[in-house]
Amino acid sequence: MIMKIFRLLTQLYPRGYRSTHIEEMVFVLGKTNAEHRDLVSRVGFAIREMAGLVWGAIAAWQMLLVVQGSHHRLVRATNINQLPEDVQDAQVLLDDAIEGMTFAIAEKRFEHARRYSNEEQKARAALREARSRYGLGDIGAS
Repeated sequence: MIMKIFRLLTQLYPRGYRSTHIEEMVFVLGKTNAEHRDLVSRVGFAIREMAGLVWGAIAAWQMLLVVQGSHHRLVRATNINQLPEDVQDAQVLLDDAIEGMTFAIAEKRFEHARRYSNEEQKARAALREARSRYGLGDIGAS
């Protein structure tokens, strides 16, 4: 029962975060939950972890909104749905790399953050190239 509640609360997290972290979180919660034998210990654990899941989701959304806010300043002059498909694809790759890097830093997973940073640089170059093919200018020019 408690694991169903934990899994339900994980749906509060942004999609990108869920796709990379939730299975591990649920596994750890299940393993730790099993270690609590008596009722008082289980109830205390459940309350602490449910609160932690809610606060964690709030923090994840705050980080995502900061990233999206800075991204929207870069492309605010153009509605992404009106861009050519290869430009849209390059933008999505850049967004995913930035989101992954932000979450990796927040979780102090610096090796992962470095990998996402490298992906971000490649994605920015690909986006710059795709935009130049259509005369859209650089992503920072607006």
